[in-house]
Amino acid sequence: EAAVATDSQFKGLFQWEFYQDSFDAAFMAPSHEALFASNDDFRITDDGASTLDLVQDTKKATIKLKDNVKWSDGEDVTADDVIFPYEIIGHKDYTGIRYDDTFRNIVGMEEYHDGSADTISGIKKVDDKTVEIEYKDVNPSMLQAGGGIWSYAAPKHTLEGIAIKDMESSDQVRKNPVTFGPYYMSNIV
Repeated sequence: EAAVATDSQFKGLFQWEFYQDSFDAAFMAPSHEALFASNDDFRITDDGASTLDLVQDTKKATIKLKDNVKWSDGEDVTADDVIFPYEIIGHKDYTGIRYDDTFRNIVGMEEYHDGSADTISGIKKVDDKTVEIEYKDVNPSMLQAGGGIWSYAAPKHTLEGIAIKDMESSDQVRKNPVTFGPYYMSNIV
């Protein structure tokens, strides 16, 4: 169990795409694991739930999930779950604060965001464990945690039936988040 004493209520947005304050981030850290591990220099390593291969010449990143990465409900984490955060954050009805230049740097993201495309042309599902993302510009800082490549998966199987505009207030985000990592949230008060 974990408890935090604070003079203001935490927001209770337990999904990386929606969280806004450091309390929610701290509460999520043990259960909402990142796709990538990083070393002491914040450089992404191959030690996490997935690997990252960034090719500057082609401006493409390949994210490959390792075997046996599972959500807390037992479902496999898949390429669809790696893509889903981009579809959430880039959507015109997204209510969070994460849509920024790092997302607009993805080929096809602005067209998806303004509604002129139904999908993000620069994001391709190669197979069930592999996603390829094409960027307008690539730089070495993208090989660092927080350097411009989104570091989290979202459980598409629990969230996909919810309208993007309603996700932030949904029980799947606030009360019963499905996560992967060494811990899970069993009860939120």
